[in-house]
Amino acid sequence: MPLNATALETIKQPIKDGFLILINFVLDCYGLIMQIFGVPWTDTFQALGTVGAVAVALGIAVVDFFQNTRERRALEAEAKNKTAGLVSAWVETTYEPAPSGKRYDKISHLFISNESDEPVFDVSVDVALENPFRQVGPLSVPVPIPTLPPRRERKFDISSGLLAHDSGDDGKNIHLNEPQARISFTDPRGIRWHRNYSGVLSQDSGKLVDTSQAFSKEMPEQIGVSSFINPMSVTLLLLSVAGSTSPDIGTFKKLLDPNATGWNNVSDERLRELAVSLRGYSVPAHVWYRTPRVAYVRLIDPSTLPEKMSEDDGVPIKVELLTFVFRKSTGWLLFSFGYTPPEWIEFDPDETTSRFRSYLDAGATKKQPNRKRWR
Repeated sequence: MPLNATALETIKQPIKDGFLILINFVLDCYGLIMQIFGVPWTDTFQALGTVGAVAVALGIAVVDFFQNTRERRALEAEAKNKTAGLVSAWVETTYEPAPSGKRYDKISHLFISNESDEPVFDVSVDVALENPFRQVGPLSVPVPIPTLPPRRERKFDISSGLLAHDSGDDGKNIHLNEPQARISFTDPRGIRWHRNYSGVLSQDSGKLVDTSQAFSKEMPEQIGVSSFINPMSVTLLLLSVAGSTSPDIGTFKKLLDPNATGWNNVSDERLRELAVSLRGYSVPAHVWYRTPRVAYVRLIDPSTLPEKMSEDDGVPIKVELLTFVFRKSTGWLLFSFGYTPPEWIEFDPDETTSRFRSYLDAGATKKQPNRKRWR
């Protein structure tokens, strides 16, 4: 059980009293010795005053050190038992019958729970898959969540994000286990905590992130399947077009959302300029799915990345944000350069209220998103 202030004071006071008694005893002995050897009392008192002041100062410093150590340990223990130990994140996957009754829908939700009586702050979550292990990012979870109130649970639909990592034609990436989640957060005492994918809770070390490892060995698996059901693959195709000596505007247009009528007013020359502007950019490892049908990909200029950085360095990084929408007859398409909020994007009637893969149901359009692999 963590120590409170009264318990700490009970332990601290005997230590102080004992130390002062020891100092007085030493001073008495010193004065007696000085009298025996005939040293004048004035010199004795002056020497005793100097030595005593130093001794008292050292004693107070020692007592304060042990006091602060105990208080810090008590604070950490209290934080772990009272708050941090009651914060967790996990993923639940279910298979529900589709409205047509001819298939199942795979539904995955990520849960974040704070069962403590205190709020936690600056909450960040990541999801990982196995076979093989790879991290797929926060998916639809905001980064970060500023505050998670006490006794509160939040749920996020990550089904469309996981669809981009379904097993491919080669039979790899078979998901027999639930996705895993890790979570980092700060408690009201300012202590940063981290619960890893195995559920082990520890204080966040805050170590520097080596950005050269951003594209690690698991990077190809993080990208997901190569098809129009994966916005990252569409982004890579955009960058491929942009990187060619003479960008193929015909291919570029096929990646644009025809429902975004603003593209109709953009000339081929302007489209070519937009394509060329993407040269030199790289994709990060993850996509953020604000809703099941609206996703964002942040392109990064690698030349602006420092070799090492932490979250608080404030290093300016050149980025370009792309907004994608999922159209049931095609898949993910580029809606705009820059950020477009979901509430500004129009869909077909009943499309946002139907399940994400409703295009597979009877009565839906027979044309399905292109799953042709590009690699």
